[in-house]
Amino acid sequence: MNSYLHFFDRSYGYSRAIVAALVGLVLVIWPDTAVKSIVIVIGSVLLLLGAVTMIFSKRPEEDRNRSILSINGAITLIFGLVLVVFPAFFVGIIMFLFGAILLIVGISEVAALLSARNETNAPLSLVAGPIITTLCGVVIFFNPFSTMEWLFVFFGISLLVYSLTEFISTNKLRKIYKDMADTKASTGNLIQDVEYEEVEEEK
Repeated sequence: MNSYLHFFDRSYGYSRAIVAALVGLVLVIWPDTAVKSIVIVIGSVLLLLGAVTMIFSKRPEEDRNRSILSINGAITLIFGLVLVVFPAFFVGIIMFLFGAILLIVGISEVAALLSARNETNAPLSLVAGPIITTLCGVVIFFNPFSTMEWLFVFFGISLLVYSLTEFISTNKLRKIYKDMADTKASTGNLIQDVEYEEVEEEK
Protein backbone atom coordinates (compact mmCIF):
# COMPACT_ATOMS: atom_id res chain seq x y z
CA MET A 1 0.00 0.00 0.00
CA ASN A 2 2.95 2.36 0.54
CA SER A 3 3.55 2.26 -3.21
CA TYR A 4 0.90 4.90 -3.82
CA LEU A 5 0.07 6.51 -0.46
CA HIS A 6 2.81 9.13 -0.87
CA PHE A 7 0.81 10.47 -3.83
CA PHE A 8 -2.18 11.12 -1.58
CA ASP A 9 -0.31 12.17 1.54
CA ARG A 10 -2.42 14.51 3.71
CA SER A 11 0.02 17.39 3.28
CA TYR A 12 1.25 16.67 -0.25
CA GLY A 13 -2.17 15.86 -1.70
CA TYR A 14 -3.92 18.80 -0.12
CA SER A 15 -1.09 21.18 -1.04
CA ARG A 16 -1.46 20.21 -4.72
CA ALA A 17 -5.19 20.86 -4.50
CA ILE A 18 -4.73 24.27 -2.86
CA VAL A 19 -2.05 25.41 -5.31
CA ALA A 20 -4.14 24.29 -8.32
CA ALA A 21 -7.17 26.10 -6.91
CA LEU A 22 -5.26 29.35 -6.41
CA VAL A 23 -3.78 29.30 -9.93
CA GLY A 24 -7.16 28.36 -11.37
CA LEU A 25 -8.90 31.24 -9.62
CA VAL A 26 -6.28 33.72 -10.85
CA LEU A 27 -6.75 32.58 -14.45
CA VAL A 28 -10.56 32.66 -14.22
CA ILE A 29 -10.74 36.07 -12.49
CA TRP A 30 -7.93 37.76 -14.43
CA PRO A 31 -7.77 35.99 -17.82
CA ASP A 32 -6.36 39.11 -19.49
CA THR A 33 -3.11 38.87 -17.51
CA ALA A 34 -0.01 38.99 -19.71
CA VAL A 35 0.81 35.57 -21.13
CA LYS A 36 4.46 35.90 -20.15
CA SER A 37 3.51 36.58 -16.55
CA ILE A 38 1.25 33.51 -16.52
CA VAL A 39 4.10 31.30 -17.74
CA ILE A 40 6.39 32.65 -15.01
CA VAL A 41 3.71 32.05 -12.37
CA ILE A 42 3.18 28.48 -13.54
CA GLY A 43 6.93 27.92 -13.53
CA SER A 44 7.16 29.27 -9.99
CA VAL A 45 4.35 26.97 -8.86
CA LEU A 46 6.10 23.98 -10.40
CA LEU A 47 9.32 24.98 -8.64
CA LEU A 48 7.43 25.06 -5.35
CA LEU A 49 5.77 21.69 -5.92
CA GLY A 50 9.09 20.19 -7.00
CA ALA A 51 10.74 21.44 -3.83
CA VAL A 52 7.92 20.04 -1.68
CA THR A 53 8.24 16.67 -3.42
CA MET A 54 11.98 16.61 -2.79
CA ILE A 55 11.42 17.40 0.89
CA PHE A 56 8.88 14.57 1.21
CA SER A 57 11.34 12.18 -0.44
CA LYS A 58 13.79 12.76 2.43
CA ARG A 59 11.40 11.65 5.17
CA PRO A 60 12.36 8.34 6.88
CA GLU A 61 8.92 6.80 6.26
CA GLU A 62 9.34 7.33 2.52
CA ASP A 63 12.41 5.07 2.18
CA ARG A 64 10.66 2.67 -0.18
CA ASN A 65 9.41 5.49 -2.42
CA ARG A 66 12.45 7.76 -2.18
CA SER A 67 13.66 7.17 -5.75
CA ILE A 68 10.20 7.71 -7.24
CA LEU A 69 9.62 10.93 -5.32
CA SER A 70 13.14 12.20 -6.03
CA ILE A 71 12.75 11.68 -9.79
CA ASN A 72 9.29 13.26 -9.76
CA GLY A 73 10.57 16.24 -7.77
CA ALA A 74 13.65 16.70 -9.96
CA ILE A 75 11.63 16.69 -13.19
CA THR A 76 9.13 19.16 -11.76
CA LEU A 77 11.91 21.44 -10.54
CA ILE A 78 13.69 21.40 -13.91
CA PHE A 79 10.48 22.04 -15.86
CA GLY A 80 9.53 24.90 -13.54
CA LEU A 81 13.01 26.43 -13.79
CA VAL A 82 12.91 26.33 -17.60
CA LEU A 83 9.53 28.09 -17.59
CA VAL A 84 10.79 30.82 -15.27
CA VAL A 85 14.08 31.38 -17.11
CA PHE A 86 12.73 31.12 -20.67
CA PRO A 87 9.09 32.30 -20.51
CA ALA A 88 9.20 33.96 -23.94
CA PHE A 89 9.82 30.61 -25.64
CA PHE A 90 6.68 29.09 -24.15
CA VAL A 91 4.45 32.08 -24.93
CA GLY A 92 4.22 30.93 -28.55
CA ILE A 93 3.20 27.42 -27.53
CA ILE A 94 1.09 28.31 -24.48
CA MET A 95 -1.77 26.17 -25.78
CA PHE A 96 0.42 23.06 -25.93
CA LEU A 97 1.92 23.90 -22.54
CA PHE A 98 -1.52 24.06 -20.90
CA GLY A 99 -2.62 20.86 -22.63
CA ALA A 100 0.54 19.00 -21.63
CA ILE A 101 0.19 20.04 -17.97
CA LEU A 102 -3.40 18.77 -17.79
CA LEU A 103 -2.52 15.53 -19.58
CA ILE A 104 0.41 14.79 -17.26
CA VAL A 105 -1.59 15.64 -14.14
CA GLY A 106 -4.67 13.71 -15.24
CA ILE A 107 -2.87 10.57 -16.40
CA SER A 108 -0.69 10.48 -13.26
CA GLU A 109 -3.79 10.74 -11.08
CA VAL A 110 -5.59 7.97 -12.98
CA ALA A 111 -2.57 5.68 -12.66
CA ALA A 112 -2.29 6.37 -8.92
CA LEU A 113 -5.99 5.73 -8.30
CA LEU A 114 -5.99 2.49 -10.30
CA SER A 115 -2.97 1.36 -8.29
CA ALA A 116 -4.85 2.22 -5.11
CA ARG A 117 -7.83 0.12 -6.21
CA ASN A 118 -5.56 -2.93 -6.50
CA GLU A 119 -4.76 -2.72 -2.80
CA THR A 120 -7.85 -1.11 -1.24
CA ASN A 121 -11.60 -0.84 -1.75
CA ALA A 122 -11.29 2.66 -3.22
CA PRO A 123 -14.40 3.45 -5.30
CA LEU A 124 -13.98 3.49 -9.07
CA SER A 125 -15.89 6.79 -9.18
CA LEU A 126 -12.75 8.60 -7.96
CA VAL A 127 -11.21 8.03 -11.40
CA ALA A 128 -13.89 10.22 -13.03
CA GLY A 129 -12.23 13.45 -11.87
CA PRO A 130 -8.74 12.87 -13.33
CA ILE A 131 -10.30 11.50 -16.53
CA ILE A 132 -12.13 14.83 -16.92
CA THR A 133 -8.84 16.66 -16.33
CA THR A 134 -7.17 14.54 -19.02
CA LEU A 135 -10.00 15.22 -21.49
CA CYS A 136 -9.66 18.96 -20.81
CA GLY A 137 -6.01 18.66 -21.81
CA VAL A 138 -7.01 16.98 -25.07
CA VAL A 139 -9.56 19.72 -25.78
CA ILE A 140 -6.93 22.44 -25.30
CA PHE A 141 -4.66 20.76 -27.86
CA PHE A 142 -7.35 21.26 -30.51
CA ASN A 143 -7.61 24.98 -29.54
CA PRO A 144 -11.36 25.62 -30.06
CA PHE A 145 -11.06 29.02 -28.36
CA SER A 146 -11.69 32.29 -30.16
CA THR A 147 -9.39 34.35 -27.93
CA MET A 148 -6.46 33.81 -25.58
CA GLU A 149 -8.64 34.95 -22.66
CA TRP A 150 -11.06 32.06 -23.20
CA LEU A 151 -8.12 29.67 -23.29
CA PHE A 152 -6.99 30.99 -19.92
CA VAL A 153 -10.50 30.74 -18.48
CA PHE A 154 -10.89 27.15 -19.65
CA PHE A 155 -7.49 26.18 -18.26
CA GLY A 156 -8.35 27.88 -14.97
CA ILE A 157 -11.65 25.98 -14.72
CA SER A 158 -9.81 22.75 -15.50
CA LEU A 159 -7.41 23.43 -12.62
CA LEU A 160 -10.33 24.11 -10.29
CA VAL A 161 -11.91 20.77 -11.30
CA TYR A 162 -8.60 19.02 -10.69
CA SER A 163 -8.26 20.75 -7.31
CA LEU A 164 -11.71 19.58 -6.20
CA THR A 165 -11.19 15.98 -7.31
CA GLU A 166 -7.68 15.91 -5.81
CA PHE A 167 -9.06 17.02 -2.45
CA ILE A 168 -11.84 14.40 -2.58
CA SER A 169 -9.46 11.60 -3.60
CA THR A 170 -6.90 12.48 -0.94
CA ASN A 171 -9.54 12.71 1.77
CA LYS A 172 -11.23 9.45 0.75
CA LEU A 173 -8.03 7.41 0.45
CA ARG A 174 -6.63 8.70 3.72
CA LYS A 175 -9.84 7.60 5.46
CA ILE A 176 -9.61 4.16 3.81
CA TYR A 177 -5.97 3.87 4.91
CA LYS A 178 -6.85 4.88 8.47
CA ASP A 179 -9.66 2.33 8.64
CA MET A 180 -7.34 -0.40 7.34
CA ALA A 181 -4.65 0.57 9.84
CA ASP A 182 -7.17 0.57 12.73
CA THR A 183 -8.50 -2.83 11.67
CA LYS A 184 -5.00 -4.25 11.50
CA ALA A 185 -4.18 -2.83 14.94
CA SER A 186 -7.36 -4.19 16.53
CA THR A 187 -6.77 -7.62 14.97
CA GLY A 188 -3.24 -7.66 16.36
CA ASN A 189 -4.52 -6.86 19.85
CA LEU A 190 -6.67 -10.00 19.81
CA ILE A 191 -3.56 -12.14 19.76
CA GLN A 192 -2.36 -12.46 23.35
CA ASP A 193 0.21 -14.62 25.09
CA VAL A 194 -1.16 -17.14 27.58
CA GLU A 195 0.60 -19.09 30.29
CA TYR A 196 1.08 -22.79 29.76
CA GLU A 197 2.71 -25.72 31.51
CA GLU A 198 4.72 -28.47 29.92
CA VAL A 199 3.41 -31.94 30.65
CA GLU A 200 5.97 -34.72 30.74
CA GLU A 201 5.01 -37.80 28.82
CA GLU A 202 4.75 -41.00 30.85
CA LYS A 203 7.21 -43.67 29.84
